[in-house]
Amino acid sequence: MKPYKKYSRCERWREASALKVLTHVNMCIYSFMCFIARFTNLSHSHSSSIETPDYSSCADCTGFNLRKASRAVSQFYDEILRPVGIRGTQYSLLVAVKLSGPVLVTKLAESVVMDRTTLTRNLEILGKQGLVNVGSGDDRRTRMVTITETGLAVLTKAYPLWEQAQAKIREKMSPEHLTALMEGLSALVAATQR
Repeated sequence: MKPYKKYSRCERWREASALKVLTHVNMCIYSFMCFIARFTNLSHSHSSSIETPDYSSCADCTGFNLRKASRAVSQFYDEILRPVGIRGTQYSLLVAVKLSGPVLVTKLAESVVMDRTTLTRNLEILGKQGLVNVGSGDDRRTRMVTITETGLAVLTKAYPLWEQAQAKIREKMSPEHLTALMEGLSALVAATQR
């Protein structure tokens, strides 16, 4: 077993400076955590030199690229649905509530893969707009979500706009690419579930 190597003041300062600089680097959290893991492995091996990571590999970060695509698609749908006064995320939630019928918040959160806190916050916004109703379930501990008549009317007005958005995306991508994308996204969601 190797004896613990004491770092000189200069080496400790250099490591601290490297970490301070890294916290200001603009990279996604997943890449940053990978770097920190590599950095701590380097410092535990008592190497006196700090290896510069290969940041070009960060361009392939799944999390970063999915978020980038998600932002682009969200902005696209938000723009198309603007005349109806809802965003793409709100449209998706309204459709989920409509398809589920009266549904428990917990079940809705599971089906849209959203944590309950975020879902509750989004449902409050839809509730203030009069699009959904969130009431007590069978007991006081559960909450039931239903779509209102106003929500159905907005959904009916938004549907043709949503169809336009879908058509524009189909126009730009081949059916094979869209099918592969949907299958890949479903597989990714399944792979990341606990």
